[in-house]
Amino acid sequence: TWQEYQQLLESGVNYALDLSHLNILAVQSNHVEWSLVHELLSSPHCLEIHLSDNHGYADQHLPLSNPHALPWWWSLLSSANPQATIFSEGRQRVPSVMMT
Repeated sequence: TWQEYQQLLESGVNYALDLSHLNILAVQSNHVEWSLVHELLSSPHCLEIHLSDNHGYADQHLPLSNPHALPWWWSLLSSANPQATIFSEGRQRVPSVMMT
C-alpha cells in the first residue's frame, strides 16, 4: 500500500525501490502518490532503483522499449538520489551467437 511505502520512507532504513512494483500499486489502487514517489526516489536511503515495465497486474520485467509510451514515473527519475544505482530489470534478449 502507499501507506507501507510511507512507513518505509520514515523508517530510515536503506532500500531498493522497484518502480514496476509501484506501477502495480498505482494500477490496483487507481491512484498515484506523486509526492511520496518523489521523496522515495530522492531519499539518501534509496540505494538502488529498479526499472522495468508491466501492465499493472504482475511483475513482468518487461523492457522499457517504447519511447512514445514511457511509464508514468519516468519524469520523476530526474529527482533520484544521485548516489543510487539505477538499472533495468527488463527481460533482455541474448543474441543467439552468444548462446553457442
